[in-house]
Amino acid sequence: MGWIILSWDIKIKELPKFNDVVTVETRCPKGKGLYVFRDFRIIRGDEVLVKAHSTWILLDLKRLVPTKIPNEMTKKYGIDEGLNEEWYNRKLKSLDDSKKVISFVVDENMIDSNNHMNNQKYIEKALKLIPSDLKVKRISVTYLKQSLLNDKMEIYLGRNKDGKYVIDFKDDKLSLHSTIYIEAEKI
Repeated sequence: MGWIILSWDIKIKELPKFNDVVTVETRCPKGKGLYVFRDFRIIRGDEVLVKAHSTWILLDLKRLVPTKIPNEMTKKYGIDEGLNEEWYNRKLKSLDDSKKVISFVVDENMIDSNNHMNNQKYIEKALKLIPSDLKVKRISVTYLKQSLLNDKMEIYLGRNKDGKYVIDFKDDKLSLHSTIYIEAEKI
């Protein structure tokens, strides 16, 4: 069995600076069906710098199907109160009028221990598309399909009516793998 992340929603007030002493706090609010949630905070002193909410499933790695979380695992880790925040729906909406901006092939440097493109690589590629004079305030990601070694990928970029950057990762058959929202403001 292995944990697979389905989505992130990260709110950034301020990023820690070099040599800052921070505390990373994690909470496990009550799940829903096969979904498990994990909330995070990064704190410097009394100031909360970053808040995040994530959605996960436990996957049977041999059969590649979601599986129920064993009771002993729930008992071991417990259930906490989650952060009292408004989070985006797990399934972010793509745009119909976004433009293809980059094509790439998933190479071995992008692959993680689960043999698919590492989650951080999606965010890294998306952030390179945002103007450098902007400060990122929120990143939200939905993972829909695994990107594997040698997959031919295309990145589409647009802005929705709220001004959020919407970045879609699609394969060469236009099957959607991931959608990312980025909210940013002028520095």
